[in-house]
Parts: sequence; structure tokens; C-alpha cells
Amino acid sequence: MILLAVLFLCFISSYSASVKGHTTGLSLNNDRLYKLTYSTEVLLDRGKGKLQDSVGYRISSNVDVALLWRNPDGDDDQLIQITIKDVNVENVNQQRGEKSIFKGKSPSKIMGKENLEALQRPTLLHLIHGKVKEFYSYQNEAVAIENIKRGLASLFQTQLSSGTTNEVDISGNCKVTYQAHQDKVVKIKALDSCKIARSGFTTPNQVLGVSSKATSVTTYKIEDSFVIAVLAEETHNFGLNFLQTIKGKIVSKQKLELKTTEAGPRLMSGKQAAAIIKAVDSKYTAIPIVGQVFQSQCKGCPSVSADKYGNNHDIRLCFHFVSSESINSFNEDSF
Repeated sequence: MILLAVLFLCFISSYSASVKGHTTGLSLNNDRLYKLTYSTEVLLDRGKGKLQDSVGYRISSNVDVALLWRNPDGDDDQLIQITIKDVNVENVNQQRGEKSIFKGKSPSKIMGKENLEALQRPTLLHLIHGKVKEFYSYQNEAVAIENIKRGLASLFQTQLSSGTTNEVDISGNCKVTYQAHQDKVVKIKALDSCKIARSGFTTPNQVLGVSSKATSVTTYKIEDSFVIAVLAEETHNFGLNFLQTIKGKIVSKQKLELKTTEAGPRLMSGKQAAAIIKAVDSKYTAIPIVGQVFQSQCKGCPSVSADKYGNNHDIRLCFHFVSSESINSFNEDSF
């Protein structure tokens, strides 16, 4: 009787630490097309506490997701296709109104026609037990465009049971803690644990250094093995050690919401994902899902703002990778 009681308690503990009915990752239904809305935004607060002084952008779109292939020897081995559609770009700070550099400009004008087309080309994501095995895209796409796709694809990497593990996503190889409760999963990423090569300013003199603190939390709402809503928020606080008045905060957010499902492509048959990918489009190639640095000369970039004397501030609207889940900011000429 005592043994039965112990086994029962163990069962209850296991059940409460996972999403109802599932223990691995997301699972898509065969022959269905999942239609979602998506947005990613970055807001730079220069530490003045005034919303009107904050700058940033938001990219919003529709997203189609479909299961192309499932390993006949294991349901948790899946190849999914992710397609971004109907892209829109706007200023996060609506108070800028007519001063917004995005005002009256189409996405193709802001990003460039080729980059917009690249953004809307589908990517493929190979998932095994909910973790990214490979990420596939086309060669020679702009790094900034690939980073947006990486950020979106990283949202589909999750597990539906509580625990701590290491994952590789756009942030690098990071320690991640999952907290699963019924139909909700919270993923907390320890950004200070992420192993990723980045070049930048370093100094052995702490007085001249920069202090920073970062947090990353993603909340998943799960139904029928798939997401019905995802909210990811990453915050970076930074400041100069020798002059505390020089500080700032970057807030990066991603939102994904399921709108409906409809009949989708038929499941492709085969035992190897590589053969399926080649059959879909031989131009696909595996690229790292870890975000890549984008560097460019900011020639003629519009200034974020000007002070009362008309002097341009040093913050320029250039499209380059800054935070681990998004891109800082951009202009139409800097791709």
C-alpha cells in the first residue's frame, strides 16, 4: 500500500510538471496549414525615462506553418515549413507621428525589394523532440533578413515538460529552464550563460567598462500539441561604469498568435529529412540558427532625432544585429 502511494505521488508530480498529454515538444497535425500573426519589435530607451525619447521599430506579418514530413519511425522527428507574408514596418513609438521615418513608406521602400522578397521566402526547420536539429534557408540572403527568420524559428523550439537544459538558438548555446503548467509553458533563458562568439569593446579597466544585465522570458500557450500564443521578451540594461548618467535599455519583443487552421499540403513520404528537403527545393542549405553579426557603413542614415540646436545624435537607424532575438534598427539604404 505504501509502495502504491509512493508510485501515485510520483505520477501526480510528473503530470503536474508537464503540459497535459505531452512530454516532448510541439507537434503539428498532418495535412494542416496553421495561419498565425507575428510581430517583432525593438525599443531603445536612452535612460531618460521619457517615452517620446525612445526609438524603435516593429515588423508585423502573417505567418503560415505546415508540416512537410514526419519520420515514419518516430513522431517527434518533424520537418516544418515557415513562411512570412504580408509584411508591415512601423515605428514602435507612435508619439513620433509625422516625424517617423517610416511614415508613408512601403515595406519594399524601407527594406528594399530584394530583401522583402527574401524575407517572404519560406524557411525549413528540422525538429527532433522539440529541439532544432537544422535550420534551412537560401544562400546569400542579407544577414539582417536571416536574423529575423532565425528569431521566428527559435520560437518553435520548446519542450512541454519542466526542467533545465542547454539549447542552441539565435542567442547561441544557452542554459534554459522550462516551467510547465497545464496548458502553459514558461521558458527562462540565462543570457549570461550563452556561448557565442562576439567581437566588441573590451577593457581590463572596470572603470572604463560597461555594465549590463539581461533577461529573457518566453511564455507559450499550448493547445492540441501546438502553440496558440507565444510572447517572448528580452531586456538588456547597460551603462558606463564611470558615468552612471550614460545608460540605456533595449527591449526586444516577439509575439506569435494562432488565428486559424485549414487544409494544408499533403505529408511527403520518405525516411530521411535530407531527401525531403532536396525534393522541396534543391536551393535550400543548412545555416546556423545562431544569430550573425551584421556590419555596414551607415551612409546617409536618417538620425533618430535631433536636439533643440539641430545637432544630430549619434544613434543612427542602421539595420544590424544587436540583441539576441532581434535586430536593433534599420534604414532603407543600409542593407
